[in-house]
Amino acid sequence: MKLAYPKISFDKDSKVFVTFYINKKRYRLYNGDRIGIIFKKTRFYASWGIILLLIAVYPANIYLAFSEDAQQAIGVSSFFASWVRLPIQFVLIGFAFYTSKS
Repeated sequence: MKLAYPKISFDKDSKVFVTFYINKKRYRLYNGDRIGIIFKKTRFYASWGIILLLIAVYPANIYLAFSEDAQQAIGVSSFFASWVRLPIQFVLIGFAFYTSKS
C-alpha cells in the first residue's frame, strides 16, 4: 500500500478537509467524516483522517495557548487553553491510532 503525502485544505464553506492518495486512488476526508470510525469498513481511513486533522489544527491550539487576545475572543481561560486543550489532542490522536488497528 502506497500512501501519498496528505494535503490539508479548506472548501468554500471554510470546512477543513484532507486529500490523500492510496495506490493512486484519491480520498477526501472532511471534518464530519469522523462518524466513519464506527463502521469497520471505513474505520482505517476515518481514523487516519482524524489523526491528520488533529495534527493540522495543533498549531492553532498552540497559538491559542500563548495569545491572550485569542483566548478572550473565544472565551477560554489560559489554563484551559494550555493545560487541557493541548494535551488532550495527543490522547485523541492515540485513540484514533488505536482504533485504526482494529
